[in-house]
Amino acid sequence: MFSNIVFLISGVFLESPTEFTVDARSVTGSGTGRVETLLTSPSGRVVRCPVKNMGDGTYQVQYAPYEQGVHQIEVTYENIPVPGSPFRVNAIPGCDPLRVRAYGPGLEYAITNEPTTFTIETKGAGQGSLGLAIEGPSEAKMVCKDNQDATCIMEYLPVRLNKQTIQLFSIFFRFFLIRQKLVNMILRSNSLNNIFLVE
Repeated sequence: MFSNIVFLISGVFLESPTEFTVDARSVTGSGTGRVETLLTSPSGRVVRCPVKNMGDGTYQVQYAPYEQGVHQIEVTYENIPVPGSPFRVNAIPGCDPLRVRAYGPGLEYAITNEPTTFTIETKGAGQGSLGLAIEGPSEAKMVCKDNQDATCIMEYLPVRLNKQTIQLFSIFFRFFLIRQKLVNMILRSNSLNNIFLVE
């Protein structure tokens, strides 16, 4: 009936949004069916997990365990348990900085005096503080928008202070360096604008 259900079986961190995908394309290509998911904690507390219908026969489920120990996840499609349900996941304290990702156009290039963005995603990484450092002679005002889903959008406005400037972006999670990106700003030919180019 289902081609697969993908999610973490072990190493799920406490109080950390985690997600998995229910793939029901073999029974519905358009996502017309209803998927429900219940998370039962070791103490017996039952929580309904949010399910997002992706409209292509797949469903994205998000949950965050708040008790240490083995949790049970029941997944149903049209009130019928999917194969393998209920699933068991072990929630443990801690974090894994290697699960943090940073991506987007603002880490690849940027035009001076035009806002640009990039995304930082901490899904499944556990609890920890996020930090960002920008080094270089050029200022870049940063604004962070927390999406309340373990992702945040970082927006900055690059400015040019001289003919050539190098900016170093460093992203930290729980004091671990996640990513460093060196960006070189040069004057674009035949233009009044400047552009950051990845070195």
